[in-house]
Amino acid sequence: GGQTVRPVPYNPDNVDSTEFCLKLATLGQRLRVNAAAFQAKYSDMQLPQFFPGTTTSYTSNASAANIKGLELEPTWQVANSFQLYGNATFMTGKYTAPFLCSLSTTQIIDCSGRHIKALPPRKWTAGFKYSPNLSIPGQLSFNASWLYTSHFFNNLSNELPIVQSEETNLYNASIGWVSTSGKWKASLDGRNLADKRYVVHAIQLASPTAPQITGY
Repeated sequence: GGQTVRPVPYNPDNVDSTEFCLKLATLGQRLRVNAAAFQAKYSDMQLPQFFPGTTTSYTSNASAANIKGLELEPTWQVANSFQLYGNATFMTGKYTAPFLCSLSTTQIIDCSGRHIKALPPRKWTAGFKYSPNLSIPGQLSFNASWLYTSHFFNNLSNELPIVQSEETNLYNASIGWVSTSGKWKASLDGRNLADKRYVVHAIQLASPTAPQITGY
């Protein structure tokens, strides 16, 4: 059962997955593209929920859910010392059969047809790696990347904008050095260089009189 004061029984969830993949290489193997189309059909999908007006959670089964998506992963070796790379994922997912969930007011509703929680519709990374030939011991490399994540929902009911994660753009960079023998490594990393503040996940505690929201 779920993690509660009183055990709440729930069923195992099941998923049928289908994936089609394609790999392409051109320009003397300098340009490579990996692509995949996928679909996952869930039955009795397990979902954590809160007892209305409390901080106690339990696990329940949504009747069914369907996720479809496309993933692209291009890599271009522009020169021996310079590489461009990327990864992009596009997904859509909804609960496809009736099940009950709670609003922030503790009202119980049918949440079928709602977007699946914690599933970003769009997510991608683009970056480069530059490893120049310098007259120094070892190998120096420079890396930079852009990470984008679209808006997505953090609760089953998809309500309350303050609970949801807005789209984010993050920029990272690093400088690395590896000794000729490969025994020694050093790096200087910069994360979230634009100092973007964003919510990765939020929890809504349902209460008609004192609703609470926790984000991190």
